[in-house]
Amino acid sequence: MQSEKDILLARLNDCLNSSLSKNIPKFLGFLSESELSDVNKFIDVNKCNVKFFGGFDNAKRQIVAFLPDWADDEFDDFPIVPIRADFNSSYSLTHRDFLGALMGLGITRDRVGDIVVTDGSAIMFVHNSISNFVMNELTKAGRVGLKLSVGLGDFQFPEQQFEDISSTVVSARIDCVVASLIGVSRDKVSSIILSGSVCINGLEIKNNSVRVSENSVIAILKHGKYIIDSLSQTTKKGRLKLIARKYK
Repeated sequence: MQSEKDILLARLNDCLNSSLSKNIPKFLGFLSESELSDVNKFIDVNKCNVKFFGGFDNAKRQIVAFLPDWADDEFDDFPIVPIRADFNSSYSLTHRDFLGALMGLGITRDRVGDIVVTDGSAIMFVHNSISNFVMNELTKAGRVGLKLSVGLGDFQFPEQQFEDISSTVVSARIDCVVASLIGVSRDKVSSIILSGSVCINGLEIKNNSVRVSENSVIAILKHGKYIIDSLSQTTKKGRLKLIARKYK
């Protein structure tokens, strides 16, 4: 029986070969952050011309586009439709309420991107193959009635919140940095890294000695995602000052 990674690899190969043979863009996703790590490894090996997009900047779930040679850096024709849901703001609906409502319609997870919820409204980024179905069939989230429309309208995305982190590390090695970020020993971090639970800028890392640079984004399974803002200044004891932010 094929593993999920094997199935994803097969789908990636199909998209790449189809794009090359037909000279057209081919799309896969929406993909989770862990799946995107596997995609980045595939791209690194096959030197593909690709682009990612999830409907808005910093989207967690994204579609990968395998692009032919004629597509340039400005390519943005992704099969993504933002559907807005307005509801009575006296109800407190969550991401889980909307995702559950969509899954209840029989929609598979790869057809749904990020869902951003604020007071009284939400934006659901969906694949264009299901957008009409969602508009026709989705009437409630939980027991709360929804009024749907296509597009963002005047929706205001909430500002990303961060937790500031400041500490010192012996070196810029990934095991030192991760140990400091999540507050565990380097011995424990070693097993975390070797298990494939750490990614730097979307690439899975399994080598404890990989060095971290400033502005890197580190994702640690079950611990969250971090931006490394500074890792260059040294203390009087020769340690590096680590300044980072954790996504809330």
